[in-house]
Amino acid sequence: MRTLKFFFLATIISIVALACYEVNDSVTINSNGSGSYVAKMDMGQMLEMLKSMSTEEDIKKLQKTIDTVVNLGSITDTLSNLSKEQRELFHNGQIGMKMDFNNSVFVITTTVPFKSYSQLQTLLQGTGSMSAISGMMKKALPSTGDQSSGADNASPDEVFSAFSVTASKGTIKKTLDAGKFKEIMARPEMQQYTQMGGAGIEIPYTTTINLPSPVTALTGTNATLSADKKTVTIKYNFLSLFDNPEQLNYSISF
Repeated sequence: MRTLKFFFLATIISIVALACYEVNDSVTINSNGSGSYVAKMDMGQMLEMLKSMSTEEDIKKLQKTIDTVVNLGSITDTLSNLSKEQRELFHNGQIGMKMDFNNSVFVITTTVPFKSYSQLQTLLQGTGSMSAISGMMKKALPSTGDQSSGADNASPDEVFSAFSVTASKGTIKKTLDAGKFKEIMARPEMQQYTQMGGAGIEIPYTTTINLPSPVTALTGTNATLSADKKTVTIKYNFLSLFDNPEQLNYSISF
């Protein structure tokens, strides 16, 4: 079980570093402020890439099927550096992995229930995002003693921490902190993602927010509203954020 857990951790960390995936986030909010956050990462394209780069011997080793779930609490409860808020939030969360190498199926689904708008706010900003989860998992992995690559500082998802989020009854708002974004992008290792975007590479991101009551006001370049006015969908190319982060600003009143 311990080996399986570390396999999970190493896989997710490597995926974030590769920046080769598609993400669909879904948030469902109940009338009392509780709800669920589900992040689905589809890495089917990554398996296709691995196939093209692998030898026949490597492919034989990778021809396996995995369908399993790991409780986040079994990981976070062992990390002393987490805040009480983070520990409580992720305790009942789960990460499920489905992989079928032959059919290029590789999906990781993270599900985290939340009890309040305060916890939702944590999930929608840097301290609760997939970037934060992968960061926690790095701390759970045994140290290899090799810190020379600087990979710990090159997670593309860290750009999300440049946004401030407000979530309360009737309001959800995400706003760019221009100063923090500039600080993040000043690091040389982040420039590779700007270059990838300039080369036409796309990483599709979709965030769907299911609300307990109809929207009364909505702003946001990439935000659209459903016919019943209870679902907001935000679609964008993740790599385009490095050139145009303001496109992720939005404000929802409901």
